[in-house]
Amino acid sequence: QAWYRKELYKTLGYPTLHDFLIRFWEGFLLPHDANDLLGNIQTWKMHNVGSTPGFDGDYKKALGTIRARTVILPGETDLYFPPEDSMEEAACIEHAELKTIRSVWGHFAGIGLNPEDASFIDHAISDCLAK
Repeated sequence: QAWYRKELYKTLGYPTLHDFLIRFWEGFLLPHDANDLLGNIQTWKMHNVGSTPGFDGDYKKALGTIRARTVILPGETDLYFPPEDSMEEAACIEHAELKTIRSVWGHFAGIGLNPEDASFIDHAISDCLAK
């Protein structure tokens, strides 16, 4: 919501909200087959790492088997995948580090459109790999 209030679509070259909605969202969504988008939603709803054989649906148990150094980077204002979910997941992974992207870019915080977010992500990944 803050992203829209601050009119940050202008930083992407869209002079008005209407222009952003038409050129960006319609330009992004309309070429896609609606069934592909529904498939993504179905994946989000139905897939659970706990469904992997041997975990009996327990995603915490499945996450607990991850041994790799891990950095989890939720966006502070992401309404699809809120940081609270990532906090719970990170607590299950022995070598996980949670670094929240402090950004008003919501779900877009992790895709590199905002240089500050992209820099934060690059540093977090570099730090993880350097350990």
